[in-house]
Amino acid sequence: MFAQFQKKPRLHDSEQITHRIRPGEVSPSDVLVSPESVYRSRTVLYRSLEQNRDAPPEERAPLIQTLGLLEFTNGHEMLGSSLIEVAVHEYACLRPVLSWRRIRQVRKTQILANPVRVQTMRKSVLARFATSLN
Repeated sequence: MFAQFQKKPRLHDSEQITHRIRPGEVSPSDVLVSPESVYRSRTVLYRSLEQNRDAPPEERAPLIQTLGLLEFTNGHEMLGSSLIEVAVHEYACLRPVLSWRRIRQVRKTQILANPVRVQTMRKSVLARFATSLN
């Protein structure tokens, strides 16, 4: 049964697989991906968010969280954690993801390293994705 849950990269043409698009903490549980597959996933999520702009927060927030996790796991940790925060702001049931060790670690490190940049990123993400502000 476990083999059914193994994620295998789907490669098209001359795609190369990698652990991350940008450098970050690589984990043994990381799934190998190609940059193209991450771009395709990102495109699908952005389109979903655009089409569901007027959807209630409980339907839209999981999409934002999924985009945040995609960005987070592919090296865009500040953007990813900001998107996850927006998702939790929109729909509190998603709060448990903020307690994940890796996310807590990155959020703490980012805030200590560059609090102004973190605030700027949060404001930008909130302005674009938070339905309560639009």
